[in-house]
Formats: sequence, C-alpha cells, structure tokens
Amino acid sequence: MSTINAATMGRLSDLPTAAARRTSSEQKEKMQSVIANAEPPPRGQVKADNDPENLYARITKNGKLIAEVYKSGAVVRPNSVDLPSLTNEANDPSNLKNIRIKEILEFTGGKVEYMDASRTAAKAQQAKMLFETQLFASK
Repeated sequence: MSTINAATMGRLSDLPTAAARRTSSEQKEKMQSVIANAEPPPRGQVKADNDPENLYARITKNGKLIAEVYKSGAVVRPNSVDLPSLTNEANDPSNLKNIRIKEILEFTGGKVEYMDASRTAAKAQQAKMLFETQLFASK
C-alpha cells in the first residue's frame, strides 16, 4: 500500500503546468486552428443562457447598446459600459430579469426593447392566418 505525502502532493499539483510546457508550438497551433475553425452547434441544440433565442430585452441609450438581458436574468454588456453589481437573488427567480432591467435603468437611464413582443406579434399573425384559413375552408 502506498501513501501520499506532502512532497508527492506538491509534485502532483505541478502536473498541469508541466504538461502545458511540454506542448510544442506545433501542437498549440494545431489546437488553436481546430478551435478557430470549429463550427458552432446547430441553433437550438445548446441550452445556454445567452442563446439568441433566450434574449428577453435590450437596453439602449442614445442609440447605443447598454445591456442585453436574457430570460434567465443573465446580463451581457459591452466592455465600454460600466454597471453596478446587480441583484443575485429574487423572491421569485422567474422575475430576476425584470429586477435587473429595473436596476440597469435606474443606474443608466435609457429605454427597454422587449424581444418577446415581436415574437408574440408574429405568433398572433400566424394564429390569425390559421383561423382565417379554417374559416374560409369551412364555407
């Protein structure tokens, strides 16, 4: 039975660094090439907070993007925009996005454009067309 002592632990913790040092520049270039040329997975197959389909609202001021808020409450902002620490807790987690929108507006001002409104309008148009088609077919 072998035991691990403090000296062995120290050497084990150096392994990732040592492995990185042994990677040749050719291997690094190949890995970077693979990463750069990798195709993203098809839309809708990844359940990421910042998937474009999960965009809830955009906040703009004077025509410039301040932040994008996703349905989960995740906030993405340009590097040029400083925001304060935002609330991490909500009594109702489904409302976190609205709490954060309110905080950003209080700090920066600006205007909110909700993405769901355009989707809802498109769905309403589709429903109207379906209803009219069924109504026409029943005559």
